[in-house]
Order: sequence, then structure tokens, then C-alpha cells
Amino acid sequence: MMPNEAARVRLGANAASPPHVLLALASDPSVTVRASLAMNPALPAEAAAILSADMDGRVRSILGRKLATRTGDGRSRARQDAVASLTAMVADAALRVRANIAETVRDMPDGPREIVLRLAHDPAPMVSEPVIRSSPRLTQEDLVALIASGPPPSTFLAVARRPQIGEAVSDAIVGSGGADAISALLANQTAKIRDATLDMLAAQAEEQTAWQEPLISRPHLPVRAQRLLSEIATGPLLERLADRRDLDPVAGRVHVTGTGGDRMPNPAWEEPRRGRAWSPRRL
Repeated sequence: MMPNEAARVRLGANAASPPHVLLALASDPSVTVRASLAMNPALPAEAAAILSADMDGRVRSILGRKLATRTGDGRSRARQDAVASLTAMVADAALRVRANIAETVRDMPDGPREIVLRLAHDPAPMVSEPVIRSSPRLTQEDLVALIASGPPPSTFLAVARRPQIGEAVSDAIVGSGGADAISALLANQTAKIRDATLDMLAAQAEEQTAWQEPLISRPHLPVRAQRLLSEIATGPLLERLADRRDLDPVAGRVHVTGTGGDRMPNPAWEEPRRGRAWSPRRL
């Protein structure tokens, strides 16, 4: 006789339950029983394989989060089994399943690289963004390749906001992303951006006004970019530019007067501005 549901829930959650009992519970008609089984730390690989295709997305979501924690276990058999199940689950139609896996592996230094890459390419921002912004398993080359794959705008934004991105990644964002992604890149204080790239963006900042504030706030601003911005910035932004300690002496001769931050002409600099329209593929 089958025990009542409460008893089966206890059996499913108990790590000391015999493997054959846990395997049988993987096909239990009660979603509550299967959910308790999915949380069992001693869940056999065969039972996990059954639950990975469970008809209820909540069960698959619980299982995905639990299996993801097993993938950092070196080269153990448990890790291999977990990766095998997760490989199928990252293609799950249920957004919550993929999102739970992404949230679990996002900060894992030894998470499964193949799973991380697939999650990074997921079209749903709820899935891809946590991994793109945080996973130590993604290399700079991975990020450049991700941008080159023609992803949705949300992916460009996620890459642009990732800490410590290198110059090659920044160039890829500027070369392929839109104005919003470039704004996010400029606002990322830890992103490394080539001087030539900053100069080019500063030259277009008169039209792309949203770039002015993050440009002026960059920890490093090359001389030419300073001079270009000193010609177009007004009000508080001009005052902030004039207050920079690393300001070039020529750009620093811009005279800010009044509470509105009015600018007097700067005869010391006669370099013409380049009024070309910004193009995302100029690099």
C-alpha cells in the first residue's frame, strides 16, 4: 500500500531513504512529493534525470538550482551527472528554470563553463544578464564573441556594465552597440577604454548629450577629449570638468562664471571640433 502524501514527502526529502525508493518517488503523482525529492541532497542521478523532464516547472526549477551547486565538485561523478542534466535543462522552455540555474552559477569560480556560455547566450535578459555581469568563467574573448554574435540590446548593456572589462571588449561595444550601451560603458568606472576611443566619443558628445556626464566622470580622460568636452559642456557639467585635478592646462583655461556655469571663449585652443555624426562602426 502506498503511504499517504505526507509520508511520501518525508521519504523524498530524507537523505537516508534508499535509492530505489527515491527513484520510485521521481514518478510520484504528487508535485509536492516530487518537489521534496528534488531538494534531497542524496538524490540519485537516475532520479534527477527523470525530474529534469518533470511536467511541473516548479519541480524542474528546484532541481536546476540544486544541481547547479553540484557542478563545482571537481571531476567527481556527481559533477558529471549534474552537468549532464543541466545541459538539457538550460534549453528548458520555462524561463524560471533557466533563471534559477543562472542565479546559482553566476558567481561560481569553478562552475561548468559550457553551461555558463549557453546561459550567456540566452535571449531572455533574466537568464543571460546575471551570468554576463558576474561569472568569472567568462573570458574577455568570450565577451567579444558574444557581442559579435548579434545579441539583443540587453546583452550589450549587460556586457557594458560588467566590472573590469578590457579595451577589446569596450571597442566591440562601441563598434557594434547602440548609444545606450555606450552610455553604460562610459558609466562603468572599471572598464578600460582606449584613449582614441574616448577621443572619438567625446567628438560626438555634442549630439549624444547623454555621453557628456559619464565622459566627464571617467577616472582617466585624455587631453583631446578634455578639450572637446570643454567646448560643448555647459552649466554644472562644465564646472565639474573645470574642477578635475588632471585637467589639461589648455582645457583648464575655459573660464566658468556665474551660478549657471557660463563659458567664456577659450582663445588658447583653436582646434576645430569634428561635427561628424556618430557611427557605431567607426573604430
